Amino acid sequence: MRAGSSAPDYFSHFNSLAARYDELRPDPSYELIEALAREGALQGRRILDLGCGTGRVAAALAERYGATVTGVDPSPEMLEVARSRAPEGVVALERGTAEVIPFADASFERAIMQLVVHLVDRPRTFAELYRVLVPGGRLVISTVNPAAVERFWLSK
Repeated sequence: MRAGSSAPDYFSHFNSLAARYDELRPDPSYELIEALAREGALQGRRILDLGCGTGRVAAALAERYGATVTGVDPSPEMLEVARSRAPEGVVALERGTAEVIPFADASFERAIMQLVVHLVDRPRTFAELYRVLVPGGRLVISTVNPAAVERFWLSK
């Protein structure tokens, strides 16, 4: 998702992992989902899963909490896996980047980013999140230590 010639080619990397990504990380982060739930009832809320990957978090939010979830990811391969698990009618999936979120202003009440924030242009991404969240909307971020990203086993 990050632009620039010195950045690793995350796009190709995640495309190549899509088919086996869930084997590498078998469970969605229920702690992250619970953190979002603590910020208020999720039933019927419009939630953005930015960098949704294979859609596990989006599906869990829809199934466990009755939220209407939209997942955005730049990888067509990851989105293909996500489409195979997404509950129809409550999870929508769109190809896009964190720096240019393909939705209108104030489209979402909540947003979630899991293992994504270290891959994006943060000033542009946060400006976009501010734009697409309603006033008073909430964002939950889960990430690894930025200093250790290059050593993180999944980034190899």
